[in-house]
Amino acid sequence: MTQGVCPPVTLRLTPSTKPVDNLVILQTKGIAEQEHVNFPPFIRVVSDITANPQYYNYNIALRK
Repeated sequence: MTQGVCPPVTLRLTPSTKPVDNLVILQTKGIAEQEHVNFPPFIRVVSDITANPQYYNYNIALRK
């Protein structure tokens, strides 16, 4: 990749109320695994849930 050229990045914020309250997932697309992301100061990343099956949509839907 040419230095100084940024690939397109997509961010999607998904708040959850049912079946899990107080869960908000920020999904990123277009960011390579080894890239560091500088989030704005109003976004606090609690943990990286990439590839964590506990946070797959299917498994979240099974929670009660």
